[in-house]
Amino acid sequence: MLCGPLTWPCMLWRCQLVRTCTASLQDLLWWHRLVDGSYERCEADMRALCDMTADDVLASDFRVEILRPAYYIAKDDKQKRVFLVIRGTRSFHDVRRRWGLGVPCYHGGHSCRCHSHAPCVQVLTDVAAASEDMLGGQAHRGMAHAARWFQEHVAGDLIDAHAKRPGYKLFVAGHSLGAGIAALLAMMLQHRVPDIQAVCFAPPACVSSDLCERYASHITSVILDKDIVPRFSLAAARKLSAELRGVDWKALLKDEFNRDVAALQKRIDAYASSVEAVS
Repeated sequence: MLCGPLTWPCMLWRCQLVRTCTASLQDLLWWHRLVDGSYERCEADMRALCDMTADDVLASDFRVEILRPAYYIAKDDKQKRVFLVIRGTRSFHDVRRRWGLGVPCYHGGHSCRCHSHAPCVQVLTDVAAASEDMLGGQAHRGMAHAARWFQEHVAGDLIDAHAKRPGYKLFVAGHSLGAGIAALLAMMLQHRVPDIQAVCFAPPACVSSDLCERYASHITSVILDKDIVPRFSLAAARKLSAELRGVDWKALLKDEFNRDVAALQKRIDAYASSVEAVS
């Protein structure tokens, strides 16, 4: 059961309504290419797409494991940025095999085999099927567990790489499922890196509104018009179901039927009048 409706983090940019400077739009396109690179099959293909050298990539793993999508850590000396990019769900195969039942979870930084959560993670997709406590609010259970994996296994190297480069800014980025994990990870790391930023393309509904508001200055979400993924959640489905149940379908169908009959009768009368005029 959801403890509360989840929403997307944190700033909504509808692409056709953006009112910002050209430099900001160019920056979003730059991030889009980096996030797109995370869907390549290997680091070499990613570097070719993103126009990176081997020295620019600090770490990468393009395998997909349970509770851990593919990712890479890189730097950009011209922009003075260190960033972690997290891949979203690439195929149904990733959902079916990689995000299954009885998977390891992370509580307080310790890995365990958790079956008491019935189950700990059932199916991780971009639809929030369950939520759990996180940072005083609520978060998508599966994405929160994935973010904790990155916090335990990757964040140390990411923060060290940032600390070794004074004047650089630290970013986490992703698309869809990866965007949700990136947003949650940025929230988790904000106390260690106060100015950390997340750039999220089409993030799913993954946090409660209080977390969304608290970390709004740290997360930018880019959503294309009426894209269903960022707007759909179990809470949204329940709201839609309640609205549909509140509709008087019989009355609507009766009115529609009466209008159709009246329109048909009007056409019949017009045809009969034209026949009489000819005769």
